[in-house]
Amino acid sequence: MAELDLVIDRYQERIDAHDIDGLLEMHAPDATLLWLPVGTYTGRDAIRGALEMLFTAFPDFQRTKDSMIVQGDTVALEFTATGTFTGGPFDGYQPTGASGEVIGSELITVDADGMIASTRTYWDGMQMARELGLMPDEDSILDRGLHGALNVMTRARRVIRL
Repeated sequence: MAELDLVIDRYQERIDAHDIDGLLEMHAPDATLLWLPVGTYTGRDAIRGALEMLFTAFPDFQRTKDSMIVQGDTVALEFTATGTFTGGPFDGYQPTGASGEVIGSELITVDADGMIASTRTYWDGMQMARELGLMPDEDSILDRGLHGALNVMTRARRVIRL
C-alpha cells in the first residue's frame, strides 16, 4: 500500500508540473484514460494528446488531492482542479478567458509492474461549463430559456414519434 501511495504522489507531482513525458512514463503502453464527460483515450499517444489539450487550454491548471482511499491495486481519490481557460481549445471549445474550479473523483488502477493501467476521472461537466462561461449561469434568464427550448424540443419529438 505504501508503494501505491508513492505512485500517486509522483503522479500528482507530475500533474502539478505539467510534466507530460513524466506522466506517460508512469502509464502502461496500453493504458486507458477516461475523462467523463470528455472522452476515452487508449495508449500513450492518445493520453499525450489529452494531456496536451488540458495543459494548453489551462496553462495555470492545478489540482489538489483532497482525499484518497487505497484498496488492492486501485486508488480512489477526490480532487479540486482550478485553471483559467486562456490557452488553446478544450474538447472543441474555444478559450473564454474565465477561471474555474471543479471538484472531481478519480479511480486509478495500477498493474503488477507499478504502471498505471487505467484512470477513470469524473467531474461535473455542467459546473465546469458554467464556470468557464460555456453555459449560462444557473437560474439565469438564459438558463431558463435554454431549459424551456429543450423541453419544447423533447415534447415535439414525443409527438412526432406517436
